[in-house]
Amino acid sequence: MKEVEVRFRENFPAGRDSGSGMCFFEGQKKLIALYGGYLDAECLRPWREDTLVGIGSGTKGVVVACALHAMQEAGADLDSIIADFWPEFAQGGKRAMTHAFGGVPYGLSCDWDLIGIYYSDNSTHPCTFNFVMVEAELS
Repeated sequence: MKEVEVRFRENFPAGRDSGSGMCFFEGQKKLIALYGGYLDAECLRPWREDTLVGIGSGTKGVVVACALHAMQEAGADLDSIIADFWPEFAQGGKRAMTHAFGGVPYGLSCDWDLIGIYYSDNSTHPCTFNFVMVEAELS
C-alpha cells in the first residue's frame, strides 16, 4: 500500500490532480485512506477525509461488474448484444450503447415506461445501464 500512497501523493505537485481522495478495504478492514489537494482552483478549501463529491461516471465499472455477474448467473454468452435481451433496443439497427447521447429529455425522468421507450428509439448513454438492465430482466 505504500506504493499506492507514493503514487497518489505524486499527482498533486505534478499537476495530474488538483484534489481527490480514495480508500481501499479488504473485507471489513480499511487498508489505506488517502486524500489531498483542494476542492477549488484558488486552493482555499482543502480536500478532507470526509469531503463528499459526486462520482459521475464512476458507477460504470460497478454496473458492468453487476451486469457480468447477472449474465454469468443467467448463463448468458458474453458475446451477446443488448438486443438479445431487449429486442426493442435494436430498432434502427442499433447494436451497442454509445456515449453520444447525454441524458433524458425533460419530462421523462420520472416515467420509467417512457424512458424505456425513449432509449429503445435512441442511442443510449452509459448512465442508462439501469434501464437496460431492467428491460433485459437481468437486474
